[in-house]
Amino acid sequence: SAQPVVDREQQHIERAAGHLFGEGKALECIGVARLGLRDAAGAVDAFDRAMAIHERLGRPRGIAMMNRRLGQAFGLAGRYAEAIEHLARAYDVFVDLRERYNEARTLSTMAEMYLESGQAAAEKEALTKALAITTEIGAVHEQANIHVALARSARRRGELTLERDHMEKALVLYSDLGAPEADDVGTYLARRVSHRGPD
Repeated sequence: SAQPVVDREQQHIERAAGHLFGEGKALECIGVARLGLRDAAGAVDAFDRAMAIHERLGRPRGIAMMNRRLGQAFGLAGRYAEAIEHLARAYDVFVDLRERYNEARTLSTMAEMYLESGQAAAEKEALTKALAITTEIGAVHEQANIHVALARSARRRGELTLERDHMEKALVLYSDLGAPEADDVGTYLARRVSHRGPD
């Protein structure tokens, strides 16, 4: 029997959507590669085009991911206000979708932008929220990364005991994972103690 017209139309729509989705993923990969090459303009262009595809497909998560990527790209370009704006949009969607891990990742990236734009209080708040989320969901590696960021934040404020506390927590987490960052953090702590002497 002949395939119903509605079925054929649906099949065409799904095939077209699949093609578009693949194109969007390819553009995201190009954007990530451009970030690695420190080509901010190329990354922004790729992520913008990928976001347009996710908008056509009605994919809120895809749009949020591209907003997070655009935040990184604008940050690389030193356009921190635009970076924070895109990251805030991504964060709101991840909260709505209850994607806790991506909430934390987005907050961590926002903290970097706050740091670069001289907003120390906002940086600390974003990192503290991200740490609470990663602790809650058991995202251990990201938790360790946030402890390192909080340590650096504490050091800039001259809070050296707090700096060491966060670095020691990061060291334990990295070591438990067998992560290579454990060596760097251990070396950093040893240097800090040798320069300052024991408390």
